[in-house]
Amino acid sequence: MSDEIAPTPHATPGSSSQKRSLQIFCALSVLLAALQFALGAISVPISWVPGASFASVIIFLALPVLAIYFGANYPWRLWQGLVFVLGGAAIWLLPPIFFRNAGSPFISLAAGSISQAGLMAFCLGVGAMLACAIRERNMLLPVSIFLALLDVMLVLTPMGPVGKIARGSQQILSDVAYKVPAVSNAPTRSHIAAVAFVGPADLLFMAMFFIVLFRFGMQTKRTLLVMIPTVILYMLVVLLFGSARLFGFTLAALPAMVPIGAAMLLSNLREFHLTRSEKASTAIVAAAGLLLVIWGAIQSRPEMAPPEKAPQSAPSTGAGGQASRISASSPSQAARG
Repeated sequence: MSDEIAPTPHATPGSSSQKRSLQIFCALSVLLAALQFALGAISVPISWVPGASFASVIIFLALPVLAIYFGANYPWRLWQGLVFVLGGAAIWLLPPIFFRNAGSPFISLAAGSISQAGLMAFCLGVGAMLACAIRERNMLLPVSIFLALLDVMLVLTPMGPVGKIARGSQQILSDVAYKVPAVSNAPTRSHIAAVAFVGPADLLFMAMFFIVLFRFGMQTKRTLLVMIPTVILYMLVVLLFGSARLFGFTLAALPAMVPIGAAMLLSNLREFHLTRSEKASTAIVAAAGLLLVIWGAIQSRPEMAPPEKAPQSAPSTGAGGQASRISASSPSQAARG
């Protein structure tokens, strides 16, 4: 029996199972928002901090991947993706803007939590629109390779704008990124705080990959089972070893498209059957991406402004609505592409 939950490309579009999958995506997005609110509103004994932080990181990394997986199992059309983009952007961006300075911290927290559900819908919609441009499965190979190399350039090299943001002020990431919460330190009890960020580009390209995998009846379930632990382990490297350096690069900010693309490719290697011209095109695309990385790496590293200090007052009421920024005494922690 096939391990695919999704129907093959020959199945009837818009079947009940596909509609149910989209409903599951919506339910998981709402669940994420509810959990964000609940964790931001409660505090836990200090003795619970290690276990609660570990569980929180796993839950808030696994649930978005699972939600995108189910949301991808739908016969997406361009206009449907656009509806999700517009609706998701409104839910993502407007609540924090209107309630950023709300008098009640719970209102600000609720706005930030709702915003995260909108971000999920926005990313799924953009991924659906991008997937419409991929007409056959072999296109995934050069696309994933180029995106991974581009992400390396953007995050790790001196000229990479994303890396500059991730290693500097956390405010921009706090406003736009998906937040991975964990328990922050406190004298006796602790609140849940955002300790890491996943950029929207990583989620939307993940959605694009899954949508194309479902469309062509590829190894979607296997990809899911590989991607969830891969993304979790990758984030744990950032959180546990963010202050370390490897080959001159800090581990405080890593390109998330690398594990996402690798999980997709390794799970579907047997699904790609490239012609000679397609192999040549893939090699050219990979070479172009590698040249971008080399170009970024040889640029002189600009002067970095010192990271902003974390506020000493109550939790921030920004887009996340639940956590102050990471203090200057600890490394910025973000897995982002």
